[in-house]
Amino acid sequence: MKIDYPETGPQDIYAIGVPRDARVVDRMPTRNLKRIAEILDRNRRELDNYVAAYGFVPNSPQALIYRSGDQWRTASCSPTRDLFKSNREYGAFLAEQPPANEGELRSWWKTRLSHYTIVADMLCDGRTVYHASYENPASPVFEPFQSVRAGDGHSIAQTMGNAGNMPEFHVYPDLNSYVQIEMTLTKDPTDGPEGSILVTRSYLSEHQTSKYWLNPKLGYAAVQAQHSLRQIDENKPNVTPAEQQQTYRFENFKQSPRGIWYPTVIVRSNAIGPQQTEAELSAGATATSSDDRTYYHLDFTTELSSDLFKHTSGTVFVPLDKNSTDE
Repeated sequence: MKIDYPETGPQDIYAIGVPRDARVVDRMPTRNLKRIAEILDRNRRELDNYVAAYGFVPNSPQALIYRSGDQWRTASCSPTRDLFKSNREYGAFLAEQPPANEGELRSWWKTRLSHYTIVADMLCDGRTVYHASYENPASPVFEPFQSVRAGDGHSIAQTMGNAGNMPEFHVYPDLNSYVQIEMTLTKDPTDGPEGSILVTRSYLSEHQTSKYWLNPKLGYAAVQAQHSLRQIDENKPNVTPAEQQQTYRFENFKQSPRGIWYPTVIVRSNAIGPQQTEAELSAGATATSSDDRTYYHLDFTTELSSDLFKHTSGTVFVPLDKNSTDE
């Protein structure tokens, strides 16, 4: 093999044999799309450090997410036995709702979470993702799960269980991939929430489409998103194209101390309910719709100790203290 370094080379693709009448397909983003993508990246990356409690009802957490830059930790929540001492007390606990006064929320959640066992699922120290192993229940430990490139600790969380439910991932989508993707911007869409613009991403190889309605007044946060689930199947006439989509609505936005908007309620509308299997739909079952709500409370005031993101820390810990520590 011989390598040569000539003084000049091909000036364009036609100089290397591409026919001049070939159709040019340019999928690079327009200037406006690139600017919006940069804003989304910045808001997603720079949302303040927080502890998030989230669940399917506004007063009972399913999980916690601790985030500090590229470091994060997730945990599952389960009620402690003291809640079940009497049906009356348990019923009163379930009926109690978060206070309307913003200043009382942190104290209310701290008291609320004292009735739950908080057990770690995963953590990332910015270099490695670890998962909690309970193979030996008497001595659970964190074990390495995946290495992380420098600076990717936060972004990789999107594919990591409960960490993927960080609210910023939902409303600040990554629009930077252009391979086999066609992307358009509609400034005045005919549908979607009022005051929003629409970004449509078509995945050409997978016949899927994602639509994001972004609100410029909320830092271009998405207020609605729609994702196709699969290709249109002509053998399932009872399932319409509209029923092969999931729609997300992002509601009740608040601002972080840095001024970044985030949702406190996410509503997922899935036209195909969990009770319909693929076989049932093929046999003629009617697709039914259902709405799932996820409620978030973000606390930006808790000081997150660096020990919280060390794999040598324990897997059971007390949340929402000034410095979270192991039990």
